[in-house]
This record gives sequence, structure tokens and C-alpha cells, in this order.
Amino acid sequence: MSIVDGLRAWLDGYEGLAGGRINVDCLPAELASYSLDSDPSYTVTTYMDGTQTVERTYVIASREAIGDDIAQNAANLEWYDDLAAWIRRQRRTRNWPDIGKGRTVSNISVVSTPYPFVVNEDGEARYQIQIKLNYYEE
Repeated sequence: MSIVDGLRAWLDGYEGLAGGRINVDCLPAELASYSLDSDPSYTVTTYMDGTQTVERTYVIASREAIGDDIAQNAANLEWYDDLAAWIRRQRRTRNWPDIGKGRTVSNISVVSTPYPFVVNEDGEARYQIQIKLNYYEE
């Protein structure tokens, strides 16, 4: 299993993303679409025995309606606040994603607040947050 496959399967446990609704590195044009995107942030520490600790950052993004409707904009942020709370609950209970043989997750956390990253003239926005994945690799 790849790391991204493991993260997608784990995120499928969140009610707002259930049913395999999350794409990889591709956010479709439709509203209420979701993507798990890779981020260039990557830190590796290698130990004398060859094992490594790895820290990687991913982006969870969605396409949402945005505009003068305060309730809609607030609902967009609330969805991400709920996702962040779900991730924190998973961390507290150490319910980590399975990211493949030889890799053991040590932490996963949300490292940014939700925000509209790109807003277009059609009243649509790309909202996103960043998550950090820490794991050991044999």
C-alpha cells in the first residue's frame, strides 16, 4: 500500500469524505469535490541502523461556493473545522492510517487553518488545509 492510498483510506473514515470522494493531486471543477495533494515539504532523518524518521506535508483541498453569502462561507470553514477536530480525535486515540509495510505512523496533525487559497470570478474557491504526517521507516 502506498502512503497516499493509506491516507485516502484513513480519510474515508471522516463522514464528510466517506465513499472514496477524495481525489489525488487533482481537484475536479465541480463544487464539493475534494483532493489530497502532495506538498514539497519533506524532512528525513536517517539513523546509524538505516531506519529513518520522515515528516511529510499534504494538502486537503476542496472546491466550494464563495461570495456574499456569509452563511455559505461560514459553512465552508465549519466543514474544515470539523475535519480538523476529527483528525485531532484520531491522533488522541492513535488511530493512524496504514501507510504500508515497513512504515509506522508516529503522528498526524493539522498544521494550518482552513482558508480560500484561490477564488475565481465564478463564485468558486479552492479551500484547503495542510496536514503533517510523521512516520518511521525501516
